[in-house]
Amino acid sequence: MPPRERNTVPSHLDVSAPEPVDDDGVDDQIDFNEDREDPVDQDVSQFNINLTELIQRLPEDIRWQGDETSALEFLHLARLCDATGDQNFENREFNAALVSYLHSSRLREAVLSNCSSFPNGTGNFSFNEDDSLFHTEYMANINTLGKVAAVFRDMSDVQSADEILSHLLELLRGVFLSGSPYLDKSQILSDIGFVHRERREFREAASAYEQSLVLRISKYGNFCEQVAQTLESIAAVYYSMNDMIKCMTNLQEALACWRAVDLYSENFERVRNDIEAILSQSNSI
Repeated sequence: MPPRERNTVPSHLDVSAPEPVDDDGVDDQIDFNEDREDPVDQDVSQFNINLTELIQRLPEDIRWQGDETSALEFLHLARLCDATGDQNFENREFNAALVSYLHSSRLREAVLSNCSSFPNGTGNFSFNEDDSLFHTEYMANINTLGKVAAVFRDMSDVQSADEILSHLLELLRGVFLSGSPYLDKSQILSDIGFVHRERREFREAASAYEQSLVLRISKYGNFCEQVAQTLESIAAVYYSMNDMIKCMTNLQEALACWRAVDLYSENFERVRNDIEAILSQSNSI
């Protein structure tokens, strides 16, 4: 099957969690010659534990004072929540990761929702520097919500994951319609396609990806990494729709892209293997 797209905002969705260590049969005798954990690493580990506990104590009803200084403080704390959530997720501490990510999103949206550029924004707040900070934090919030959806998925909470993905779609459509010069519209469309694909809305996903493809070809030309990746995403959607003709057409175009961009890369080999696998499936039917 064609791979999932790798160049989207919620890219963590395909990150594999570390496998549990199998210590059966391991001698418990202490080896005094083995390497010991660095004291600095121990301090960092303890700091992460303390930060996780602190984040869990944050109130759900976060109120922003309305000034830029407190806004920047909120956004800084949101970044700490993101970093802590990433560490929790890597350690398979899904509940702790969920708390950290949700607080990050609440902190950002407490500020961003008071900006007129935010979908259904309720205020006229703007940052004094320039509007790029708003969009940087806006996209960071989208990325965090993608992580929330990933955690819910790993916890088998399909309904909650779908609710987050629905909110993500609203935010992505809002920023796309904003016409901001700070954002790559082709990437936003690709993200929209990804979210539709996660929700198994394959026709909408194909439409968004194909619009992204047009913009990327216009910007980069026919043979580039971005175009090849988008063609693979389109092929994956059509594979899910069981439309093997369109799937193969897009895979062959992606193969031609990778051949021109980097013939000896793993990307070229992967797409060629996908094509051979689909041909093999067709011949066995």
